Amino acid sequence: MANWRLRQENDSQSFPYVFPQMPPRFRRCCAFMRALLLLERCSAVLLVLGGLAWAVLLVVYGRAGLNAFLDSGLEANPFFVLCLAEVIAAPPVMFLCRLFRQTPKWFWRCPCCGRLFPYYRPPMRGMDELAGADCLYEMQYLGIPYVKPKYCPLVAPSVCPKCGRKFFETT
Repeated sequence: MANWRLRQENDSQSFPYVFPQMPPRFRRCCAFMRALLLLERCSAVLLVLGGLAWAVLLVVYGRAGLNAFLDSGLEANPFFVLCLAEVIAAPPVMFLCRLFRQTPKWFWRCPCCGRLFPYYRPPMRGMDELAGADCLYEMQYLGIPYVKPKYCPLVAPSVCPKCGRKFFETT
């Protein structure tokens, strides 16, 4: 009965959703952050593969052979164009993805009270496991059930830490 009443209240709010499930807003935010994380990692892999391809070309052909290979024209060497595109496009994509992964401080907030949720953002260099562990420790300390989607840097609390509003049930 309490779940039925909570579902009725949630349907009357400005962000209606079916109660036991995660709200669509949370799912969209998590999907956006997951896409940015995977795009950043894929562009890093492409940058490494492009650099390795350039190193192999340099070792196999030597400096004179590499100059002859490059002078034959771009239309004759699609491999060269692919490696060049990877090496040129990957760093800006990585930078933009890392920059946009800082955006949860603007949109990751409670739909009811508007206060920020606990989340973690990646540091400018290095991995973000330490900040993520701190966020999860804080959620456990407060006794709030949460969902940590795979490949997503956001932690979705099922209860708002500030106003106590319940959004969804964790399994």
